Amino acid sequence: MLVQPVSAEGFDPQLFEAIEGARANGTSFDLATDFATGRSVPGSAGDFVNRYDPPRRLVIVGAVQIAQRLAGLARELGIVTQVIDPRGDF
Repeated sequence: MLVQPVSAEGFDPQLFEAIEGARANGTSFDLATDFATGRSVPGSAGDFVNRYDPPRRLVIVGAVQIAQRLAGLARELGIVTQVIDPRGDF
């Protein structure tokens, strides 16, 4: 377990915005932590590297009963879901 302060000397608060920006753009974001200093910086050079990936995406073609259940399950798992069906009612 890695515990560090949310400050310029540890986990800079601006990193939260950088991670969110990368996720919104659909890109991954690597964050490296140096154990000697306790600082986390963007990049992959460090003792501990954490990769923040964009949300997973699921495309379901056809709004049938199983698609309804699958979309609900995906939502609970934090997966961005898109249902494609040419019928306007669905």
